[in-house]
Amino acid sequence: MGKIVNCSQCQNLRSNISDQGNKTSRWYCEISRTECQPYREIARAKGSQLPIKTAPKWCPLKCSKQ
Repeated sequence: MGKIVNCSQCQNLRSNISDQGNKTSRWYCEISRTECQPYREIARAKGSQLPIKTAPKWCPLKCSKQ
């Protein structure tokens, strides 16, 4: 069984954390691209903590380990 990939500890995590508490913060993956955006969005939430615990199923690191 492979190691579980965790976005909060990944070196490819790019954050756009809002300095205002009522604004939405966003987290992106630097190595995953979309047709419209240079980075794929992982999550949106209020505050400065990443709301997911493990990587999404489309994570390139997760796919390469299987």
